[in-house]
Amino acid sequence: MILRGCLAIRPSQVAGKRYGQLSNLYVKAANTILYEGADAGATLAALEQQLVALGGWRI
Repeated sequence: MILRGCLAIRPSQVAGKRYGQLSNLYVKAANTILYEGADAGATLAALEQQLVALGGWRI
């Protein structure tokens, strides 16, 4: 995860107590694309909306 320009920070440090939720969202999106054949662009757009709602994060 990139924060403040080019500084790489572990996702758990950024997400804090919401890391479990953040991780689950990524896993669900990846599974939907890889195993269910969902459109990657649409799935990632939906993931970004969920991440913004959860913590203001964009991908």
